[in-house]
Amino acid sequence: MKIALILLLILSGEAQLATQQMLTQSQLEYSSIKRVVLQRISQTPKEHC
Repeated sequence: MKIALILLLILSGEAQLATQQMLTQSQLEYSSIKRVVLQRISQTPKEHC
């Protein structure tokens, strides 16, 4: 949860827009943030790494 909160503070651009549209509870889960951001920029987790 702590890392998710830090991410919310430092994200910008498309990533920030994607997280702003999430439900509040989902914003507290790193895996949810990662999934939504990668979907927004049209990449799969494997393509990102």
